[in-house]
Amino acid sequence: MKKHFLTFSTFALLLYTATSCATIFSGTKADIKVTSNPPNLKVYSLNKDKQPTELGVTPCVVTIKKKTPYLVVKGEGFLDETYNVKENAKVEPTAWVNMLSFMWGFILVDMPTGAYINPENEVNFEMKKK
Repeated sequence: MKKHFLTFSTFALLLYTATSCATIFSGTKADIKVTSNPPNLKVYSLNKDKQPTELGVTPCVVTIKKKTPYLVVKGEGFLDETYNVKENAKVEPTAWVNMLSFMWGFILVDMPTGAYINPENEVNFEMKKK
């Protein structure tokens, strides 16, 4: 009986320490290399309310919060191009531990911070003239 309790306690402790693994191991921010054709266009992030924040000029590496929904490239004489960060991201491997073990850390920490997703490392925008 004591051996089973010790085994169960060890297993429970391991699951508990796995709480919010994605936040702990991969963080809540991501670096993305942004290029465009033509170069020298402005890169913006859009929050959920579609409010833009300028991040740089292509080509560049931008650091975004993983929960950032969109990147947009704008340039005079070109149509704005939008990239959906979450739609093109993969699930962070460490987040699977939480999802499969039904840990509250995934629901309360990894999901709201966006740590459960792994955005692509590089995005290229092929711009179209107006």
